[in-house]
Amino acid sequence: MDSKLERFLLKIGFNDKEKESFSSSFFSNLINDSENNRIIVTIKSPHYLPYSAYKLLFDKCESFVNNGGFSVQLSFEYEKEDNITDLLDVLCPYYKEEIFPKEKKIIYFYTNQEILDDMSSTITKASDFLSSISSTYSIYMQESVFSDDTILEDLDTEHKLDSISYSNRQREYELDQANYHEVKIKDINIYSHVIVEGKIFKTDSKTSKKNTLIKTIYIADSTYATYFTLFESKYRTIDELDQYEVGVKVKVKGKVTRDDFNRGQPCIIPSSIVILPKDEEKIDDAPEKRVELHLHTKMSTLDGVTSVDEYIKKLKTLGHTSFAITDHGVVQAFPAAFLGTQKNDMKVIYGCELYMVDKKRKFIYNPSDRVLQDATFVIFDTETTGLSCKYNRLIEFGAVKVDAKGRKLDEVDFFIRPDQKISKFSME
Repeated sequence: MDSKLERFLLKIGFNDKEKESFSSSFFSNLINDSENNRIIVTIKSPHYLPYSAYKLLFDKCESFVNNGGFSVQLSFEYEKEDNITDLLDVLCPYYKEEIFPKEKKIIYFYTNQEILDDMSSTITKASDFLSSISSTYSIYMQESVFSDDTILEDLDTEHKLDSISYSNRQREYELDQANYHEVKIKDINIYSHVIVEGKIFKTDSKTSKKNTLIKTIYIADSTYATYFTLFESKYRTIDELDQYEVGVKVKVKGKVTRDDFNRGQPCIIPSSIVILPKDEEKIDDAPEKRVELHLHTKMSTLDGVTSVDEYIKKLKTLGHTSFAITDHGVVQAFPAAFLGTQKNDMKVIYGCELYMVDKKRKFIYNPSDRVLQDATFVIFDTETTGLSCKYNRLIEFGAVKVDAKGRKLDEVDFFIRPDQKISKFSME
C-alpha cells in the first residue's frame, strides 16, 4: 500500500485492521478536483479484493461525505481478474455459473420460468456490483436444456432454492445496500448506482421519428439538480409520463451516467420511479402574524429566485397582511409589488439593502515616510493550481526589483513543487 492510499483510508475512517485488505493496492490515479470539492481516484490491485473490503470502502466513503467531507469518485484497476469466482461465491452463492475468461463473460443457466424469476434479481444486483468495482466481466442469463440424467439434479436444486429463500432475500437486501446508495443529488457522481429524492421543477417533451414521446424530467433537492429521460413504449405509456409534472416529488433509483450530448453532465438512467406524497403545506396558526422585513426577490442578482407574485400568493395562504421588500441595491420589484398588493388587499413596505463605504477608504497599509518618486519597488507575481486559497497551492513565484527611474536592479523566478497534482489547465 502506498502512503497516499493509506492516508486516504485513514481519512475516511478505516482503522489499521480494516485497511489490511488494501495492503497490496495503491493509487494509480489521483486528481484533486478542488473546484467541485472532490477527489477522483483509481485504486490498482493485483486482483479482486474481498467483497467485504469493497462494501466497507463504499460505506466509509458514503459516511464520510454525509458527515461533511469532500466527495470521492472511485474506480479500480486490476493486474489480473482470475479470482472472479471468489466474488461470485458471495454475490450469487446459490447459482452455478460458467465463466469464459477470454470473452470476459459469466453465464448463469436456468431451466424454467420459476428459477429465472428467482435468480434474475440476484444476478442483476451482482452485475451492478461488478460494474461499480470496474470489472470487465459481464453477466448473462441463458436458458438451458438438460438431458434426462440431470432432471433429479434440477429438482434437487429447486428444492434447495425453496429452503433457502429467506437467506437469499437477506443476501439480496445486503447487496442492494452495497450497490445502491441513497444520497443527495450533489453526490451522485460518487457512485455508479444511486437513490435520490427530488421535486420536479422542469420538463421537456419532444416527439421521436417513430412518433413516440420523449420526456426529459429535471429534479432538484436542497443541494443540487439533475435529470433523467423517459421514452414512451408499451412498458411506459403516455399516461404514466404525464404523471411526472412540475411540482411532483419523486424517488428515483438508477444508474449514474455522463450525458455526451450535454457536455458530460451527470444524469440518471432510472430503473424505478416512485411518486412521493406531497410535502405538507406549512401553516401559520399564530394569532398575531409576523411581518417579513427582509425579503429578496429575483431582482436581487445571485441572491433571489422568487417573484413578487409568488411571495404574495404564499404570504396570503399563511394569513399575512404585509411584508417588506429589501432587494440588493435595486428597486425594480416595486411596481409588481404595488399591483400585487392592491389586488390582494395587502400592504407592502418599500425598502432596499444599500451598500455603504467609508468616506475615506484605506488603500495603503503599513505606510512609511518616504517619497514615492524616489523609492525602489519590488513587483512580484505568483501562479497557483487554482483560485482557492484553501485547496490550491503556489506553483511559481517571480519578482523584479526596479528603481525610481524604472531600471531593473534584480530579478528572481522559480517554480514550486506542490503537494498535489497539477491540472492540465494549469500546465497550459
